[in-house]
Amino acid sequence: MNKSTALEYNPNSRLVGPAKHAETFVASRLAEAMQRIDHRADPVRMAAIAGMAVLKQPRLAQCDRISFGFAVLDAIRTGLMPDGVHACIVPRGQTATFQPMVRGIIAKIIGEGLCASVDAEVVREGDEFEWTKGTSPAIHHRPAKDPMRSRNPITHAYAVFHFSGDTPPKIEVLDAGDVKDIRAKADKRSFAWKDFFGERAKKWAVRRGAKRLPRKS
Repeated sequence: MNKSTALEYNPNSRLVGPAKHAETFVASRLAEAMQRIDHRADPVRMAAIAGMAVLKQPRLAQCDRISFGFAVLDAIRTGLMPDGVHACIVPRGQTATFQPMVRGIIAKIIGEGLCASVDAEVVREGDEFEWTKGTSPAIHHRPAKDPMRSRNPITHAYAVFHFSGDTPPKIEVLDAGDVKDIRAKADKRSFAWKDFFGERAKKWAVRRGAKRLPRKS
């Protein structure tokens, strides 16, 4: 059975509703795209991932097949499922884009054995915040006791990478200038930057900090 035929019928599929529609969408529109993008791709797995993505965001079914195919392949290559927790595939006009989320990035960092755990937070106006660099890095962050705190502007974002044993943690802080740069580079068409900017700022702190972690030989 060639890949196109396999796409047309999956007797083991348990997808229903919008997800089943996504599997049909993949079968009818992505076969050619997958051949052009990566002939080694598993069509059944791609269909399942596409189904999950469309279940979370039905407008993906209207995106062009090439960008959707790339987005699904990105999910497979990173090992992050577009479940809305670890990653997502979002429509930008007719283009589908894969986006890892902060929890997914943290899971990969821990899974690769780079550290034992990661904490990521944002600091808002009114919070008490200090951080110390040097041989004994530390962070002091006391959120303001303000019921409207979540609406206050973000001033910093940070990630703390914890290790097992006596190894001191590594800290990555995005200051006000970094946060301003992130906002300036934000895709204003993406609802994620507007409605979930705090999560995106955390992600930038985790990503930048992860680059500084020691790699295993």
